[in-house]
Amino acid sequence: VSELTITYFAHAIAMVTGNSLDQATKWVREPLEDSELQTHIREKQIGSEHRVLADDETRFGRRLVWYAMVRATKPKLVIETGIDKGLGSVLLCAAVRKNNSEGHPGRYLGTDIEPLAGYLLDGVYSEHGSIAYGDSIESLKALDEPIDLFINDSDHSHEYEAREYETIENLLHDR
Repeated sequence: VSELTITYFAHAIAMVTGNSLDQATKWVREPLEDSELQTHIREKQIGSEHRVLADDETRFGRRLVWYAMVRATKPKLVIETGIDKGLGSVLLCAAVRKNNSEGHPGRYLGTDIEPLAGYLLDGVYSEHGSIAYGDSIESLKALDEPIDLFINDSDHSHEYEAREYETIENLLHDR
C-alpha cells in the first residue's frame, strides 16, 4: 500500500467518522505495523495446504479501511459475507481484539458458502470472531441482534447483494 493510498484511506475514515486525520492515519497504519498479526498471517499461509493460492506478501488493500472503520466506530457486531482465505476475517478480528482491550467489547461474524474458507482466522484472533458456513442469506436470517458494521464481499451480483441487504435491513444499527 502506497503512502498516497494510506493518506486517501485516512482522509475518508476521518471524514466519515468525524475523528481527527491523525487518529484515522494511526488506525489505517496499525495492521501494517503489527508484527504479531503479520507473523500470524505469514505462518498460517506457509503452513496451509492452500499456500499456492495465497500471495507471498500480505496485501491488505481496501481491508485497511475496514479495519480503521472498526477501530473508529467500536462496533459490537461486525458482519462480513464472503471470506475466502480469511484475510479480512483475521484483520477485522484484530481490530475487534484491539477495541476489546480498550474496553469496547465486540465480535466478528463471517459467512462463506465454502467449508474450507477462512483458514487464516485462528489463534488469538478466533477468540474475537467466528465463521458461519453455508449460504450467507440463510446465515443472516438466523441473526437476531443489531449489526453495527456490515461488509458485503460475497457474491457480487446485483441480485444477491440486494438480497443480503434486504435480509439485514431491520438489523442494521441506526448509525
